Amino acid sequence: MSLFDRVRFTLPLLLLLLVSVFVMFYRLGEAPLNDWDEGIYANISAEMVQSGDWLHMTLMGQPWLEKPLLPFWLNAVSFKLFGFTEFAARFFPALAGIGCVLLLYGIGRRLFSWYVGFWAALLFSLSPLFLDYHMARSGDHDVLFLFWLLASTYAFVRSWHKGAERWLILSGVAAGFAIFTRGTLGIFAIIIPLLTHALLKFKARLRRTPLDYHYRWYHWTGFALATLIIGGWWHVFAYLVYREQFIAVYIKEQFFSRITGPLQGHAGPWWFYARYLWNTEPFVTAAAALMSLFWIVRYSIAFVAPARAKKIRFTAAIILLMVWVASFAFVISFMQTKLSWYVLGMVPALYLIAASALKHTGVPRAFATIGVVALLVFYGVRLPHWDPAPSAPARDAAALIRGNVPENGFLILYRTAQWNFGRVLPATYWYLRYRGPVEPIAIDQENREYYFEREETYHLWLMQKDAVSDLEGYPEFSTFTRRDVGDWVLLEN
Repeated sequence: MSLFDRVRFTLPLLLLLLVSVFVMFYRLGEAPLNDWDEGIYANISAEMVQSGDWLHMTLMGQPWLEKPLLPFWLNAVSFKLFGFTEFAARFFPALAGIGCVLLLYGIGRRLFSWYVGFWAALLFSLSPLFLDYHMARSGDHDVLFLFWLLASTYAFVRSWHKGAERWLILSGVAAGFAIFTRGTLGIFAIIIPLLTHALLKFKARLRRTPLDYHYRWYHWTGFALATLIIGGWWHVFAYLVYREQFIAVYIKEQFFSRITGPLQGHAGPWWFYARYLWNTEPFVTAAAALMSLFWIVRYSIAFVAPARAKKIRFTAAIILLMVWVASFAFVISFMQTKLSWYVLGMVPALYLIAASALKHTGVPRAFATIGVVALLVFYGVRLPHWDPAPSAPARDAAALIRGNVPENGFLILYRTAQWNFGRVLPATYWYLRYRGPVEPIAIDQENREYYFEREETYHLWLMQKDAVSDLEGYPEFSTFTRRDVGDWVLLEN
């Protein structure tokens, strides 16, 4: 590689690194944890740290088997390093977000050119799709899965050159970690390389031209073993430990129930994700749709006039991207459970397809250039970083409690709407239990007398302001000190 080529490769990489570090880490810990998943994951990792048991996941003391173990290990390590903070809960997902941007640049550079990869990665790093709820900059784990999916795809693309076939084994390693991170969703890291390779083989046979690479048996064996060992060991362990509970929760509820019905009421039509993409990022969605339509129409000529098939450029890049988008779109649209963040796995491919217009001369490149500049300005103004952090009464209450009460005491949550089916909502529980630290007990009006008459044990109460009048008639009320916490009130004896 010449000096010019090194500079042309390194400078965009450094710029993307600087931008993505700012996007991921600026004010990362200011917003409070969200219910549900972000709070749930933080609780599981915090319990792992406190118990010292890094193999059995629990939520509020009960076994939890809905997701694989790896992301909770990472969160637990982060809590050990930074303490029980929002920044710690989001640290490794933020690192993964930076990795996603850099890997997308690497994929785009190898599929098209350095500038296609650069603009696709830069727009993606600032995109409302990437920074939406449950995605990057959160303690949720979807961006961790995306990192491994992109790592698997990057290694697969690297293996397309003679002498570099060993990269296929690294693709299997990343696919294994994708499964270890997100379970069955990680299978996409297997489907995309396998289906793409099959189509490339078909193309080579149709044109009677050899592929640029040649996988041997040990390449596929390494791919399969790496995927099975890394992605499968925890599943075997969890089944041996929990047996029927693992099958009921992990297999039936979390996998089959999402396919056959709307889990927890998350329903929608089959075009749910197309609507979400259009509402969130219309320009890139339209550009990707137009480019895909252009490719499909051009390649359809091969079925109408087979004699012209050899003259049509079935490039490996286009085949990979179409397989990537089509496989994701088909599966998530077929599933009855609809959640906006399911689409995250195919979003990088959409940005690459849209940015590939920069490879075309004339009108497509002009429109693409104008669109890129307009989007950068729009994204800079709309970055969620500029929004003020919402208030979190539970976080403020935990700050008041910390250091003023015996550790592991009790706090009564009374009429705060922060509990569900007898359990404290996970984000509220995390703040009170690990930042307090107290054990929260959620009660309603029927139980207040029992706890209020035992104020020596239950001497901390947290409630909404309009609920204070329920307790004013008790003689013990006069012994409590009142402190306002936003719309809530903290009573302390």
